[in-house]
Amino acid sequence: MGLKIGICEDMETQQRNLRRMLEDWAKSRSCQLQVSLYDNSSALWFDWCGSMDLDILLLDIDLGKGQQSGMELARKIREKDTRIVIIFVTAMAEYMNQGYDVQALHFLVKPVEKERLWEILDRACAAAAEGRQKKSLLLTEETEVSLIPVDEIMYAEAFSHSVTLHLTSGCREVRSVGMKELEQRLSAEDFFRCHRSYLIHLGHVNRIGKCEVLLDDGSRLPVSRRREKELFRVFVDYYKGKG
Repeated sequence: MGLKIGICEDMETQQRNLRRMLEDWAKSRSCQLQVSLYDNSSALWFDWCGSMDLDILLLDIDLGKGQQSGMELARKIREKDTRIVIIFVTAMAEYMNQGYDVQALHFLVKPVEKERLWEILDRACAAAAEGRQKKSLLLTEETEVSLIPVDEIMYAEAFSHSVTLHLTSGCREVRSVGMKELEQRLSAEDFFRCHRSYLIHLGHVNRIGKCEVLLDDGSRLPVSRRREKELFRVFVDYYKGKG
């Protein structure tokens, strides 16, 4: 499987230099590489929202007058994708501390040395491989796409015309997917429909009581009587499978 890397840099010479170093690194590692080039944040955001298939992003902070900064763009991307590996490549070293806010892998200060970039790319490649192994739910809304790590979904709650995903980081309303389709798309090994209005992640179950289930965040959700026994069974099987 090839590695997909995006470069967002407004200076053409810097783009060429980074691409050349990337290709040399890939050749030395016998790695298939697909590089996408962007000279402004708007182009990257538009393309990324339509596919969300980048593994690694090399991102400048100062992308020119009138353009959203790389740091602001990284925050928007990170809200929708915790998997992508972000590496800042910039002359603005004063923004280094802010890189932690978007879980950036590293902060390379220009001019970039080839050996240092290669070292960081080795780490990024390993982090990207780990990210691909994590299960994610792909949601396509009207104008954007989002990747939600399955482990972050505590439970889904159905309303009349939408579903609310209760995540470890907050709530997310979804209108493009109904509860039935969501149940089909999420693994039966991890999730259980305890009630017609609730789909729970077994990994976030703290305790099962009479006609209710208590989750890690303190939420108490109803359990249909006809599903009580099955919930006990799948809960035990879930943790047996986890060892």
